[in-house]
Amino acid sequence: MKQEVLVDKEINLQNDCLFKAFMTNPNSREMVSSVISELTGIDKKLLLNATYIGGEEIAKKNMQEKKQATDMTIRINDHMQIIVEMNQFYTQDIFDKSSLYAMSRIVETTKPKKMYGGIILINIDNFNLFETKKPIIEFYIQDEEGHIETKSYKSIHIILENCKESTYNVGKEIKKFAEFLKEETT
Repeated sequence: MKQEVLVDKEINLQNDCLFKAFMTNPNSREMVSSVISELTGIDKKLLLNATYIGGEEIAKKNMQEKKQATDMTIRINDHMQIIVEMNQFYTQDIFDKSSLYAMSRIVETTKPKKMYGGIILINIDNFNLFETKKPIIEFYIQDEEGHIETKSYKSIHIILENCKESTYNVGKEIKKFAEFLKEETT
């Protein structure tokens, strides 16, 4: 029986399948929860007890619509979810697509006469579209004077290339996580 040996194959955790597998693996829960807690301010204990789902499908609006799925969804409770998207490469519609995922989840989780759903969308970007030196950027729905219209949606971008040697204050867990995603292991 011939046994095949893989030599010099790189493992790229920014690949969708590997990213989902890593992020939803129970052995990664401690690390992932620490990073998300540091990034969002959500209690780590809540995150450790949350449900982690890789590749969760977004409900189609019609039969012709293409199937869409998040990289990872963290369900904290019936009213709060976090969507995590690994963006290895820039495409023109990448942020429209991930924002659509988040908005769809808000609609799906909002029930009449009950608390509105809240979504935090975390984009981990392997590119710097915004041409900033900041390692972390937060977006809200707001007007030109900065009045935030709703807290039911927030988008956070981690710019991987800016985390390594940033003059900005980057949390220890976020910095380690960014370095981990950037390195390719064999």
